[in-house]
This record gives sequence, C-alpha cells and structure tokens, in this order.
Amino acid sequence: MASAITSIVSDLLDQVPCPPTDLSAIERKVGVYSCVAEDIAGSGELRRDESGLRIVYSCHLPRPRRRFTIAHELAHAYFETCWPGLPGPSKEVEQLCDMMAAEILMPSAHVLELIKGGLRLEQVFEIARTFDVSLSASAIRCANLKSVTVFEVNGGRVTWGSGSVRRGSVSRLSEGLQSVVFTATAGQRGEHQLFFDSETGLRPWRVEYQAIGKNRALLLLQPYSARSGFIAASP
Repeated sequence: MASAITSIVSDLLDQVPCPPTDLSAIERKVGVYSCVAEDIAGSGELRRDESGLRIVYSCHLPRPRRRFTIAHELAHAYFETCWPGLPGPSKEVEQLCDMMAAEILMPSAHVLELIKGGLRLEQVFEIARTFDVSLSASAIRCANLKSVTVFEVNGGRVTWGSGSVRRGSVSRLSEGLQSVVFTATAGQRGEHQLFFDSETGLRPWRVEYQAIGKNRALLLLQPYSARSGFIAASP
C-alpha cells in the first residue's frame, strides 16, 4: 500500500512546489474549490455543496497541525473524486488518508535524500523546519521510512511513539531506557548505548535524546554498530 500511495502522490505533486508542499496547488487537482478556517469542534472536514468540495479546518490549529489537517482532507478529496467506490468513513480509510497526508507533506524521495545512511535527531528537527510540519509528524515520518523507533516523553508518560515504543507509562520501559528518559527529561541532550535481547543474543542499540521543553524529551532508538555508529534498516 505504501508504494501505491507514493505513486499516487508523485502524480499529484507534479509541478507542485516542494518543500514545503504548496497545498493550494493540490486543491485544484482533486476538485477542492475552497479551503477555509472556521470555529469547528474537530480539526477539519471535507464538505460537499452545490459548488463541489470544500475543506474546512479549525481556526484554532497551529500552522503545522493545520497543514497536516488540510493534507489529510485533500486525501479524502482524492479518494472521493478518483475512487468513488471506496467504503465510507472507517479506521482503515482514515489511516490511508494519514499515510497520504504524510507523503504529500514529506515526500519519501525528498526525505530519504536528507537522511541518507543513519538518522540523527538533528535531522528530525531540520525536516520539521524544511517541510513546515510538526516535530511529531517529522519524527514519525522518519521513523517509518528508516524502520527505527522514535518517541516523546512528557513527565512520566510516553505521549506518542512510532516503532517498538508506544504510548503509555515510562515505567513499562526497560530500566536502562528509563534511566535515559530521566536524563533527557531533566533537560539534557546526548546519546547512550544500551543492550536488548534479540534472537541472536544481546544486541547493542544507540539511544539519542534531546530535551524539548520542561519535563519533555524526544528519543531516537536504533540498532548500533561500532563501525558506523548505527545500522540503517532502510536505504
């Protein structure tokens, strides 16, 4: 499915300025005649009226979140226009639209070019700035493309994660990883090597961390090798 999404978005992005992606240029390609802010309860929605399709997004959203919401609704517009037989609203359709939104905002070819080899946290911040997306969107995109783990901690909880660490209490993590989390949320920045069990025995992993606010930190976890410092799981 990921390759199909990449192919679809590649066609949509033809002649569209990127990065950052000019979302208004895509609106015309998927039949959206208007994209406006309103005081609505949710983050955004696609509406159809006598003039066609229009996107409405919450006027309370910060810019990065607004861009992801619009890209998500553009995906809905694409499916409604080009795949009229697609089932109605469902968890699966929403996941497809999230995947398409990520590809629209952060095309895989562009991102992979920026993170050749291994991934570092500084690149996650750079991609967020370059593509005008949130730090979480950038981190999750990089983690998915490189098959590594990234997560954010706020106080004693993992607020979101992609890879082997998911939302929940920090107490569920290994003792070694908990120790790194406490260092990071204390305002520190750095990296550590930890060992985790695998089918072939203990395996070294590299954990990079950076504080991003009071009691908040971003952590990146990936396989480690003495030769390269990390093992890229994807090209």
